[in-house]
Amino acid sequence: MIVALFFILAVGGFLGKDIVPTKTLGIIFVIIMGIILVISAFFVFSTYISPYLPGNSGIGADPDALRFLSWLYTPRVAGTILVVGVGIVACWILIKSK
Repeated sequence: MIVALFFILAVGGFLGKDIVPTKTLGIIFVIIMGIILVISAFFVFSTYISPYLPGNSGIGADPDALRFLSWLYTPRVAGTILVVGVGIVACWILIKSK
């Protein structure tokens, strides 16, 4: 993962203002590389993460962490987090627009 992160930063450094036609293209490239990094991290650390995901048995996981995550995954809490996130994004868009 460190090598992949270094590769992302190196490619981002080489794609200077002269090569990237627009700033948007550079941002999209960095976002795509970030998504690839997160997906690869999930596959690498899936044996450590999987006991804490919903639908698993939780064998080998910390009971306190399981109790918190079971509360966090309830529809009421997850829906609240989603609504607050959408509200934050909407406010940010409204503030940035003229």
